[in-house]
Amino acid sequence: MLQQLMDKIVEIAEIEFSPPSESELTMLKSLNLPEEYYHHFAHFNASDDIEVGDTRIWSIPSIISESFELVPGRELLKHGIVVFASNYSGDAYCLDTTKSLDSTPILLFDHEESYDGLTREEAIKSGEVFADNLHEFLQYVINESED
Repeated sequence: MLQQLMDKIVEIAEIEFSPPSESELTMLKSLNLPEEYYHHFAHFNASDDIEVGDTRIWSIPSIISESFELVPGRELLKHGIVVFASNYSGDAYCLDTTKSLDSTPILLFDHEESYDGLTREEAIKSGEVFADNLHEFLQYVINESED
């Protein structure tokens, strides 16, 4: 199902998946992701960021930049929360990598808020649950493009 949803998004965005370079794989490993997440991002790496409607799904270099350099990613990464997409306002869609890829809710974090100094529990509560899981999020992105 995930493959079909990602294929549909790539079709809508008119972009292709591309195998990550060695440097991209090294960057991805620097996130210390569970294997399931590492393989997902490596398998569904786009040749560029994917823009569909009001959503941008990040390529590996953008995931790294969002996670290490920009807010809120750099404040959330220490809690196992990784930015993988954003809306055009700059708010971040995130995955909680301490849970399984299929069962983690997609959390939306305001890019203008500071999450520095929060505990993991406080950080999780600061995010708005946007979708129950990645499948639901991707279906939302597809539906948004068809409106």
